[in-house]
Amino acid sequence: MRFASSTKKETNSSMTFDEEPKSSRGINTMSHIVKRKIQKIKLVVEYNKRGIPHGKAAVEMQSYIRVLAHTRVLLVDKKWTELPKDTKKQIWEAIQMANVVGQGGKKLVLSSAAKKWKDFKSTLLKQFILPFTNDKEKLKEPPQLYTFIETGLGCFCSFKVIPIFCGYAY
Repeated sequence: MRFASSTKKETNSSMTFDEEPKSSRGINTMSHIVKRKIQKIKLVVEYNKRGIPHGKAAVEMQSYIRVLAHTRVLLVDKKWTELPKDTKKQIWEAIQMANVVGQGGKKLVLSSAAKKWKDFKSTLLKQFILPFTNDKEKLKEPPQLYTFIETGLGCFCSFKVIPIFCGYAY
């Protein structure tokens, strides 16, 4: 694939609210994919004999699915199956505009997005919310690593930990 990026991502899993990061790479928006979408250039996702996507296009597609799952799905939604169909449709259409996905690809893309969204919520809870349950002030703003979370962090906290944020508990 001629457009793939081979940069490695470095994360600091022990970062807390109090620590200032040495340098932050910011949110990964996959701008090169957005540029290709504007130019109407699509990458073809290749599949092996068992129907599993492989190659650089498949890896890039999975990274883009992760970005979409983190940024387009609200944290306050409890289950992937209860999400509005519009949200899932937006994710699928964004992937279709960037990639040529084979038959049965929609199920693959949406199940991958569901897993990535669930993992994101779990990471957010374990690393950035539970350690600060006694300090509610630190939970009012999203962590520096996840500054793209504009709304829903307080309600997400209330669903999981702190009943006073939205006036009701999970």
